[in-house]
Amino acid sequence: MNKMLSKRSHYFVLLTGVVAIFLYFVTLTSYNFLLPICNGLDKSSKTYEIVLEAIFKLPNQEQLTEHLMANLEKGNKNHLHNLYVQLLGYAGSQQASSILLRRYVDLQNATTRQSTVNYIVDSLGLIGSQQAIPVLEKLLLNYDKHQPLVTEYSIARALYLLTGKRYYYHGNKLKAQITLTPDLIKARQLIIETRTRPRTANEVLFFAKLYSP
Repeated sequence: MNKMLSKRSHYFVLLTGVVAIFLYFVTLTSYNFLLPICNGLDKSSKTYEIVLEAIFKLPNQEQLTEHLMANLEKGNKNHLHNLYVQLLGYAGSQQASSILLRRYVDLQNATTRQSTVNYIVDSLGLIGSQQAIPVLEKLLLNYDKHQPLVTEYSIARALYLLTGKRYYYHGNKLKAQITLTPDLIKARQLIIETRTRPRTANEVLFFAKLYSP
Protein backbone atom coordinates (compact mmCIF):
# COMPACT_ATOMS: atom_id res chain seq x y z
CA MET A 1 0.00 0.00 0.00
CA ASN A 2 2.77 2.40 0.98
CA LYS A 3 4.68 1.49 -2.18
CA MET A 4 1.60 2.27 -4.30
CA LEU A 5 1.15 5.66 -2.61
CA SER A 6 4.83 6.40 -3.06
CA LYS A 7 4.58 5.53 -6.75
CA ARG A 8 1.54 7.75 -7.20
CA SER A 9 3.29 10.60 -5.42
CA HIS A 10 6.28 10.18 -7.70
CA TYR A 11 4.06 10.33 -10.81
CA PHE A 12 2.22 13.36 -9.43
CA VAL A 13 5.48 15.25 -8.81
CA LEU A 14 6.72 14.28 -12.27
CA LEU A 15 3.47 15.37 -13.93
CA THR A 16 3.48 18.67 -12.01
CA GLY A 17 7.03 19.29 -13.17
CA VAL A 18 6.17 18.59 -16.81
CA VAL A 19 3.13 20.88 -16.65
CA ALA A 20 5.19 23.63 -14.99
CA ILE A 21 7.89 23.38 -17.68
CA PHE A 22 5.23 23.43 -20.40
CA LEU A 23 3.52 26.49 -18.98
CA TYR A 24 6.88 28.22 -18.53
CA PHE A 25 7.75 27.50 -22.17
CA VAL A 26 4.36 28.67 -23.44
CA THR A 27 4.57 31.85 -21.37
CA LEU A 28 7.99 32.77 -22.71
CA THR A 29 7.07 32.02 -26.33
CA SER A 30 3.62 33.60 -26.61
CA TYR A 31 2.87 37.31 -26.73
CA ASN A 32 -0.69 36.55 -25.60
CA PHE A 33 0.82 35.68 -22.20
CA LEU A 34 3.64 38.21 -22.18
CA LEU A 35 1.74 41.35 -23.19
CA PRO A 36 -0.65 41.43 -20.18
CA ILE A 37 2.30 40.68 -17.88
CA CYS A 38 4.33 43.52 -19.41
CA ASN A 39 1.39 45.90 -19.07
CA GLY A 40 1.23 45.37 -15.31
CA LEU A 41 4.91 46.06 -14.65
CA ASP A 42 6.70 49.23 -13.59
CA LYS A 43 8.57 50.53 -16.66
CA SER A 44 11.60 51.38 -14.55
CA SER A 45 11.91 47.83 -13.18
CA LYS A 46 14.34 45.16 -14.32
CA THR A 47 11.44 42.73 -14.66
CA TYR A 48 9.86 45.02 -17.26
CA GLU A 49 13.10 44.96 -19.27
CA ILE A 50 13.27 41.15 -19.09
CA VAL A 51 9.68 40.70 -20.26
CA LEU A 52 10.03 43.36 -22.97
CA GLU A 53 13.19 41.68 -24.25
CA ALA A 54 11.40 38.31 -24.27
CA ILE A 55 8.56 39.82 -26.35
CA PHE A 56 10.95 41.17 -28.97
CA LYS A 57 12.92 37.94 -29.13
CA LEU A 58 9.85 35.93 -30.10
CA PRO A 59 10.33 34.20 -33.47
CA ASN A 60 7.51 35.82 -35.47
CA GLN A 61 7.80 39.57 -35.02
CA GLU A 62 5.60 40.30 -38.05
CA GLN A 63 2.76 38.39 -36.42
CA LEU A 64 3.25 40.38 -33.21
CA THR A 65 3.10 43.68 -35.12
CA GLU A 66 -0.06 42.58 -36.93
CA HIS A 67 -1.62 41.57 -33.61
CA LEU A 68 -0.88 44.97 -32.05
CA MET A 69 -2.15 46.91 -35.08
CA ALA A 70 -5.31 44.81 -35.47
CA ASN A 71 -6.33 45.32 -31.84
CA LEU A 72 -5.72 49.08 -32.07
CA GLU A 73 -7.67 49.31 -35.32
CA LYS A 74 -10.65 47.30 -34.04
CA GLY A 75 -10.65 48.86 -30.58
CA ASN A 76 -10.12 45.49 -28.90
CA LYS A 77 -8.51 45.18 -25.44
CA ASN A 78 -8.60 48.91 -24.69
CA HIS A 79 -6.79 48.38 -21.39
CA LEU A 80 -3.70 47.32 -23.38
CA HIS A 81 -3.76 50.10 -25.99
CA ASN A 82 -1.16 52.27 -24.26
CA LEU A 83 1.22 49.30 -24.26
CA TYR A 84 0.44 48.44 -27.90
CA VAL A 85 1.17 52.02 -29.01
CA GLN A 86 4.45 52.09 -27.09
CA LEU A 87 5.63 48.72 -28.43
CA LEU A 88 4.97 49.77 -32.03
CA GLY A 89 7.09 52.85 -31.38
CA TYR A 90 9.93 50.90 -29.75
CA ALA A 91 9.95 48.45 -32.66
CA GLY A 92 9.93 51.21 -35.29
CA SER A 93 6.99 49.62 -37.11
CA GLN A 94 6.64 51.80 -40.21
CA GLN A 95 3.42 50.05 -41.26
CA ALA A 96 1.82 51.19 -38.00
CA SER A 97 2.11 54.91 -38.84
CA SER A 98 -1.25 55.18 -40.62
CA ILE A 99 -3.09 53.41 -37.80
CA LEU A 100 -1.45 55.59 -35.14
CA LEU A 101 -2.36 58.75 -37.05
CA ARG A 102 -5.96 57.58 -37.36
CA ARG A 103 -6.08 56.77 -33.66
CA TYR A 104 -4.70 60.22 -32.89
CA VAL A 105 -7.50 61.83 -34.89
CA ASP A 106 -10.08 59.65 -33.11
CA LEU A 107 -8.75 60.38 -29.61
CA GLN A 108 -7.30 63.89 -29.87
CA ASN A 109 -10.15 65.41 -27.82
CA ALA A 110 -10.79 62.44 -25.53
CA THR A 111 -9.60 63.70 -22.15
CA THR A 112 -9.96 60.22 -20.65
CA ARG A 113 -7.42 58.91 -23.18
CA GLN A 114 -4.78 61.62 -22.73
CA SER A 115 -2.04 59.12 -21.95
CA THR A 116 -2.77 57.21 -25.17
CA VAL A 117 -2.63 60.44 -27.20
CA ASN A 118 0.77 61.27 -25.66
CA TYR A 119 2.11 57.79 -26.39
CA ILE A 120 0.91 58.05 -30.00
CA VAL A 121 2.89 61.27 -30.55
CA ASP A 122 5.95 59.73 -28.88
CA SER A 123 5.69 56.58 -31.00
CA LEU A 124 5.28 58.47 -34.27
CA GLY A 125 8.60 60.12 -33.47
CA LEU A 126 10.29 56.85 -32.48
CA ILE A 127 9.06 55.14 -35.64
CA GLY A 128 10.42 57.93 -37.82
CA SER A 129 7.07 58.25 -39.59
CA GLN A 130 7.42 60.76 -42.41
CA GLN A 131 3.61 60.79 -42.70
CA ALA A 132 3.45 62.36 -39.27
CA ILE A 133 5.66 65.38 -40.02
CA PRO A 134 3.01 67.68 -41.61
CA VAL A 135 0.44 66.66 -38.99
CA LEU A 136 2.74 67.43 -36.06
CA GLU A 137 4.12 70.61 -37.64
CA LYS A 138 0.59 71.93 -38.08
CA LEU A 139 -0.29 70.93 -34.53
CA LEU A 140 2.74 72.73 -33.11
CA LEU A 141 2.21 75.83 -35.25
CA ASN A 142 -1.46 76.13 -34.21
CA TYR A 143 -1.03 74.81 -30.68
CA ASP A 144 -3.00 77.58 -28.95
CA LYS A 145 -5.87 77.17 -31.37
CA HIS A 146 -6.13 73.37 -31.09
CA GLN A 147 -5.11 73.06 -27.42
CA PRO A 148 -4.22 69.38 -27.83
CA LEU A 149 -3.87 66.91 -24.98
CA VAL A 150 -0.15 66.50 -25.67
CA THR A 151 2.45 69.08 -24.64
CA GLU A 152 4.28 71.34 -27.08
CA TYR A 153 7.55 69.88 -25.86
CA SER A 154 6.49 66.33 -26.74
CA ILE A 155 5.48 67.43 -30.23
CA ALA A 156 8.77 69.30 -30.75
CA ARG A 157 10.71 66.28 -29.47
CA ALA A 158 8.91 63.93 -31.87
CA LEU A 159 9.59 66.33 -34.73
CA TYR A 160 13.30 66.40 -33.89
CA LEU A 161 13.42 62.60 -34.10
CA LEU A 162 11.59 62.77 -37.42
CA THR A 163 13.55 65.57 -39.08
CA GLY A 164 16.69 66.30 -37.08
CA LYS A 165 15.52 69.91 -36.68
CA ARG A 166 15.08 71.71 -33.36
CA TYR A 167 11.58 73.17 -33.44
CA TYR A 168 10.55 76.02 -31.18
CA TYR A 169 7.96 75.44 -28.49
CA HIS A 170 6.70 77.45 -25.54
CA GLY A 171 8.21 76.30 -22.27
CA ASN A 172 7.25 78.21 -19.11
CA LYS A 173 5.68 80.85 -21.41
CA LEU A 174 9.05 81.43 -23.11
CA LYS A 175 9.95 80.37 -26.61
CA ALA A 176 12.53 77.59 -26.42
CA GLN A 177 14.09 74.69 -28.30
CA ILE A 178 14.48 71.16 -27.02
CA THR A 179 17.77 70.27 -25.36
CA LEU A 180 19.70 67.73 -27.42
CA THR A 181 20.87 65.15 -24.91
CA PRO A 182 23.29 62.38 -26.00
CA ASP A 183 20.46 59.84 -25.80
CA LEU A 184 18.17 61.95 -27.97
CA ILE A 185 20.89 62.39 -30.59
CA LYS A 186 21.60 58.65 -30.51
CA ALA A 187 17.87 57.94 -30.88
CA ARG A 188 17.71 60.10 -34.01
CA GLN A 189 20.68 58.23 -35.50
CA LEU A 190 19.18 54.82 -34.68
CA ILE A 191 15.84 55.79 -36.22
CA ILE A 192 17.61 56.60 -39.48
CA GLU A 193 19.70 53.41 -39.37
CA THR A 194 16.72 51.12 -38.70
CA ARG A 195 14.32 52.44 -41.33
CA THR A 196 15.22 49.56 -43.63
CA ARG A 197 15.83 46.79 -41.08
CA PRO A 198 14.22 45.38 -37.95
CA ARG A 199 15.45 46.75 -34.64
CA THR A 200 17.36 44.42 -32.35
CA ALA A 201 16.13 43.62 -28.84
CA ASN A 202 18.87 45.86 -27.42
CA GLU A 203 17.77 48.75 -29.64
CA VAL A 204 14.17 48.24 -28.54
CA LEU A 205 15.29 48.41 -24.89
CA PHE A 206 17.18 51.63 -25.62
CA PHE A 207 14.05 53.26 -27.04
CA ALA A 208 11.97 51.95 -24.13
CA LYS A 209 14.32 53.68 -21.67
CA LEU A 210 14.55 56.92 -23.66
CA TYR A 211 11.60 58.64 -21.98
CA SER A 212 11.76 56.80 -18.67
CA PRO A 213 11.87 59.07 -15.58
